[in-house]
Amino acid sequence: FFNLDVDSKVTLKKSIIETVSFIKEGSINIEDGLINSIIKNVLIVSVVLISSIILIGIPIPFIYLIYKGINISMCFSSFIYAFGLKGIINSLIFSFPYELINIITIFILSFIGLKLSFKLIDCIKNNLSINIKRLYKKIFLIYASSLIIALISSLLEVYLNTFLIKT
Repeated sequence: FFNLDVDSKVTLKKSIIETVSFIKEGSINIEDGLINSIIKNVLIVSVVLISSIILIGIPIPFIYLIYKGINISMCFSSFIYAFGLKGIINSLIFSFPYELINIITIFILSFIGLKLSFKLIDCIKNNLSINIKRLYKKIFLIYASSLIIALISSLLEVYLNTFLIKT
């Protein structure tokens, strides 16, 4: 944020203030926002799970978590720049709880995916038998529970944020 030039900071401040104003006025289509959020979260959960299981994709979840950290810090500093001390509250509303839920979910999902992947490699390397049906069932349960958490996160992002900003 500090590396942005003055014009970019002014544009960013204007954009943030307009977005908050649109939310307060009810000018934003909540249903479209919910659909976009669900699609984004399902895509992220799917990519992270698949990349965690496939060893080549191991860096992807970690790169995503680093990106999220930078994104949240940019959000905080931008809201503070746009609204002063009140920006701290606005940035917390915009970022929590759904961002925290997403980060924890992605972290746990990538850990479980990596654990399953290493277990599978160990079984193959040591010529041990693998119960594929049980393995797929485990992966499906992990994926389904992550999708449910992603749906809850999307609902919080759209409805809770809108409610909190309006009040």
